[in-house]
Amino acid sequence: MTQRYNTFDGGTIDVETRGALVDLHLRNAAGRTVATVEMTEDDAARLIANLGGSDEDALEEAYQDGYRDGEEAAA
Repeated sequence: MTQRYNTFDGGTIDVETRGALVDLHLRNAAGRTVATVEMTEDDAARLIANLGGSDEDALEEAYQDGYRDGEEAAA
C-alpha cells in the first residue's frame, strides 16, 4: 500500500508499506527522487509521532533556518 503526502514546496513523500518495512520516497517539485529511506514500521511510527507536535508555522520557520544555514555554508 502506498500513501502520498504533498510538501509545501510542491514535492511529495510517498510512503510504501512492504511487510514489516516502510519505504519513504522523497521527491522534489519536478518529481525527481531526492532520497529513498527504508525503515521498520516501528521506526516510521516513531518518526510520525515526533512530527505530530509541529504546526505549519514551526515547520516553515525550521525550513527557512535550514535554508539560510545552507546558503551561509555555501558562501
